[in-house]
Amino acid sequence: MKTKILLLVLVVMTVFGNAKASVREAWLMMPDSLLPYLNKNQRLELLELRDMKVKAEVKNLLNGNTVMDTLTTNYLSLTLSPSSSMQMKVLPGADGDSVICVVRTFCGPAAESTVELYRSDWTLQRTLPLAQEGVDAFVSKPDTMNLTKFNELKAFLKPLLVAATLSPSEDSLSLEVSVPLASKADRKAVEAILLQRKVNWTGSMFK
Repeated sequence: MKTKILLLVLVVMTVFGNAKASVREAWLMMPDSLLPYLNKNQRLELLELRDMKVKAEVKNLLNGNTVMDTLTTNYLSLTLSPSSSMQMKVLPGADGDSVICVVRTFCGPAAESTVELYRSDWTLQRTLPLAQEGVDAFVSKPDTMNLTKFNELKAFLKPLLVAATLSPSEDSLSLEVSVPLASKADRKAVEAILLQRKVNWTGSMFK
């Protein structure tokens, strides 16, 4: 019994003490309270299904289906439900420890994301305020467009809803504005003023 307890302690210390912890380790050690869709056994089952090279899908705790779409050494993505998804990436921290970035995206029907940064022991560092910079950070007036038209199109972006996407291959985050209140024709017009934004991980923040 003492041997088993000692072995468990060593495993936990290895996971949390490893500055280059994998996303698999972070996924399994994730507190259940942070992901109400799945418990630890279901998270483990998704990994096992991926390893078997079959569709990684389980019935979640909310009576829906959750699918693990992508899994690499430091990145994973899931379709939690038809209206929500999640990405996780283990990033190198400036202090030598790993930082776990979690992006949750909800579609209702426009996409909006929350981005949280955690320490390797799943202590929350901070939540990133994606919309803090305001609409002007996501738009640019074309030279051929008059100011009145530009301001009319900007009005479609309020309230400001920002969707975030982690790159599987780079330590970066792409930001895109949702246009919930526009018709199909107006949405196409708004696209002419939207900027594609990408921020890179510096070791302590996305910039």
